[in-house]
Amino acid sequence: MKKINTPIILASNSPRRKALLEQINLTFDVIPSNIHEDLNLDLTPSLFVEHYANEKAKNVASFNKDKWVIGADTIVAYEKKIFGKPNNKNESVKQIEKATTDLLSKVGGIISMGGDHTIALPLLRAVNKKNNGPVALVHFDAHLDTWDTYFGAPYTHGTPFRRAREENLFLDDASMHVGIRGPLYSRNDIKNDESFGFKIIHCDEFQTEGTDKIAERIRKRVGDNPLYLSIDIDVLDPAFAPGTGTPEIAGMTTREMVNVIRGLSGMNLI
Repeated sequence: MKKINTPIILASNSPRRKALLEQINLTFDVIPSNIHEDLNLDLTPSLFVEHYANEKAKNVASFNKDKWVIGADTIVAYEKKIFGKPNNKNESVKQIEKATTDLLSKVGGIISMGGDHTIALPLLRAVNKKNNGPVALVHFDAHLDTWDTYFGAPYTHGTPFRRAREENLFLDDASMHVGIRGPLYSRNDIKNDESFGFKIIHCDEFQTEGTDKIAERIRKRVGDNPLYLSIDIDVLDPAFAPGTGTPEIAGMTTREMVNVIRGLSGMNLI
């Protein structure tokens, strides 16, 4: 397995979640926090940074900054919680950005799980600060998430990458969507998305090309650029992830998802 010296954000410290990461060829050193939805699923993304530590973890003084070497039976995080205000996405986005920026100043990188896709915007802002500039963005999703507004709101799970484009947070010559198949919100969706620099791999292409070729297309598009990888659960077929709020038929299988991620091994994930 490939060893990554990167903190991992999970919604919980469940052994089943650890096993999932191991199955996609990753082992890990620490689980410091989670990103969580509070109260209203599509209204308030909140960042919870929780600390679970045993005596062994307490002996790891300053966490060794970029390289945390902690036993598999040890889980470390921060004694801090940041709650978004109920029904106030603007404030929540600011709080997530601030907390993530602080976390990234202490560690080499993070892997986050939880929240709706609104969190991608503040996470990209924080990653840009650490990288001192824009990054390649590979976005697995049934939907483009580049709408200007969603029911009149500029900050929603359907608009994060439009805002990110406006702020120049990703490289327009090294970014792409993967697994797209959902309905369009406007006649201009595809046209606008193309103008932002995205290339698209439609979900049907998994059947005609297979995971190896899909992974190779992603690698060719991104190159050696630092990569921010974003995965929306609804990229999977509802047979595998029925709990999403925006299910779309004819999606990816879990096997395809795992194999494509394995195919990205060695890329400059940030």
